[in-house]
Amino acid sequence: MPHSPSLMAKSTVVLLLATAYAVAQDAPARIANAKPNEVRVLASTGLKASLDPVKAAAERAVGRPLVIEYGASKNLQVQIEGDAPFEATILTRDVIDAMIAKGKVVAGSASDIGHVVVSFAVKGESPKSPDIKTGPGIKALLLGARQVRWLEIGASAPTVNKMLDGLGIARALDGKAATDNVSQAAPQVAGAGEYEVLLNLNSELHPVNGWTILGMVPKAYQVPIVESVGIGAKGDPAAAKSFIAFLRTPEFEKSLIASGMTR
Repeated sequence: MPHSPSLMAKSTVVLLLATAYAVAQDAPARIANAKPNEVRVLASTGLKASLDPVKAAAERAVGRPLVIEYGASKNLQVQIEGDAPFEATILTRDVIDAMIAKGKVVAGSASDIGHVVVSFAVKGESPKSPDIKTGPGIKALLLGARQVRWLEIGASAPTVNKMLDGLGIARALDGKAATDNVSQAAPQVAGAGEYEVLLNLNSELHPVNGWTILGMVPKAYQVPIVESVGIGAKGDPAAAKSFIAFLRTPEFEKSLIASGMTR
């Protein structure tokens, strides 16, 4: 039975879990198969856009090849709690602190390396010059979208949920959830005048081809997101320290800022 126009006008919220879960499941296998001279790093997906371009430079600085596995911090937390081997890990600060409390990350080794905000991106025939600075404008953008995507287990979720609750539209989107691939997945816009909205870390939106970044979620709704690095309790501490030292260099800072993050 075809959908009524009123239903077609409503948004479908896509909680992007499936591929993130698959990435996290694949990480321990790849890390476990690392060669003895390889330095193992578990990193939040939010750092991928800043680490990948300078991986070769990091390897030169460390003097050993790196094996970097990316995933949502909470997924990587599960792997770390399951004793996945690693020298260093970059996670949101709350997860790093939790891993220190459980003895998985060396106490006193954690340090903050960057901050990131949550931003809007659109794909399809969205309104021209959409208003993302006022409540009415954001409501119109989200409620008029065919789909609104975010990663419910990701670091962006607290900001998204705070915004939806603050705007009073959480219930309007609730009950229309479906699983999909991570934010890198191609949008499913299907029809003239339809568009999708993606809410994610600014550093994860930048590499996504085909999406137009509109700008950050208003500060009133932003829940601070800090990415921190720590040393694995069972890894090679000297290699971890060399890697962390590279994260303090101007070369990495330049890549970090280019990815949409700040110190």
